[in-house]
Amino acid sequence: MHLSSFRFLHEIGSVCLFGILIRWMVSINPYSGKGKPPMFGDFEAQRHWMEVTYNLPVSEWYHNTSRNNLTYWGLDYPPLTAYHSWICGFTASLLNSSWIALPESQGIETPEHKLFMRVTAIIADILIYIPAICALVYQRRTFYGGFPYIIKICQEIAVALLAPAQILIDHGHFQYNCVSLGLIAWAVFAINRRQDVLSAVLFSLALNYKHMSLYLALPFFFYLLGRCREAGLKDGLKKLTAIGAAVVATFALCWLPFIWDRKDASQVLLRLFPFSRGIFEDKVANVWCALNVVVKLQRWNVGLLATVSGVLTLTGSLISGFDLLRNPNDQKFKYALVNGGLVFFLLSFQVHEKGILLAALPATLLLTDEPKACTWFLTACTFSMFPLLLKDGLAIPTFALVAFFLTLSYAFLDWKEAASPEDNHLERDESDEIQQEFVAALMIISVTGFVILSAACQFAPIYPRWPDLWTLLLSVYSCGHFILFLVYFHIRQFGAEPILLKPRPKTLKAD
Repeated sequence: MHLSSFRFLHEIGSVCLFGILIRWMVSINPYSGKGKPPMFGDFEAQRHWMEVTYNLPVSEWYHNTSRNNLTYWGLDYPPLTAYHSWICGFTASLLNSSWIALPESQGIETPEHKLFMRVTAIIADILIYIPAICALVYQRRTFYGGFPYIIKICQEIAVALLAPAQILIDHGHFQYNCVSLGLIAWAVFAINRRQDVLSAVLFSLALNYKHMSLYLALPFFFYLLGRCREAGLKDGLKKLTAIGAAVVATFALCWLPFIWDRKDASQVLLRLFPFSRGIFEDKVANVWCALNVVVKLQRWNVGLLATVSGVLTLTGSLISGFDLLRNPNDQKFKYALVNGGLVFFLLSFQVHEKGILLAALPATLLLTDEPKACTWFLTACTFSMFPLLLKDGLAIPTFALVAFFLTLSYAFLDWKEAASPEDNHLERDESDEIQQEFVAALMIISVTGFVILSAACQFAPIYPRWPDLWTLLLSVYSCGHFILFLVYFHIRQFGAEPILLKPRPKTLKAD
């Protein structure tokens, strides 16, 4: 192996280890529901799913039975999550069966069990999400040799791996979003390599792990359909048939234990889409929560709200989708993923704060192309979840990670770089410099606003008449940002052209 390859592996390994260290440092903090009976929180939900899937037959996993009380964190994620929970439950049974002793272990909070749970999240990140991010950054930059470019790639990977939102939710709050997000990232990697069938399989697996991945389904659909259209009638039909067969086969395998009985299949679907909860919960930074300030939507008919939100979400997604269908290229696709995630988060029915992670992932993949805008957006995504993170006792890790991420992004990414690498040789005039300074000033004001409102959620007095005043203000402030970013990323998508990377100068060789 060439010397530069050894150097690259050494450097990228060091960056990944640093990313793992940061995740572990976050994991020593409190988690969702710690010391808060009787329901505790998402940490307990994940543990409970392990004991349910390990101790009960598949036929009872999604049904309310004498041994499976669905009112206590009933399983409401797709089958792939259930299988992952079974694997973790089986591992726990080998280490300490009391961790999954249904129902005696309810609310267990021993240090040994916390360590086990945290390790399972780290392992999932290491196996799926972290390699996917590294592969995509490497694929975007393309390694030509030369030590300076090894360092540049590693710097870009470091920034992408330390985007705060995913770390805080998975390793602070506690979930396994890294699995579905990692599968989506691998699906993007496969698309970039023109492996469309493999991409469809990977995205289908993401859907079967966490159904919120539906946020990004339409960009994948339109992009793959556009690829089939470009291939011509005969070859396009063959490709479309292969993609469709791969998707059906993947879903059939994931749902195999449930498809034989209609009641089982319908019960799983009912658990996945609980329309009875209303159009939103808590103070989520989307249009419906903001609109509820002046129009009390919670009093409206649930069916009407579901229909309106569905129509608006589909309509908003089609704007980006039709452009992608007409001219499918990799750069438009990445912008379309951000737009698709944002439209669903802002307009769809029953959105959770953590749903913004589906828009944050493609923004992370665009950090190299849009360093300033995506850094700003990812910061807004993190602060939009601050009320949830504050509830979990994660205020200090949130501020620390955001500050660290902003510093790394400014230091390692060229915030004045052109969106396309091929435009970097063009000289910038004075108006460009003024525009850059204006955007930088706006970003500083925006982030300062997030910091002030987040601090107010923690320290400002609570008024009896408006107990959720500061949380609501932060949510509306975040929602306003997301709407503006949605407009911006649509503009960027419609103007995006394929990026063609050229070989590096031969004068920069490895030592």
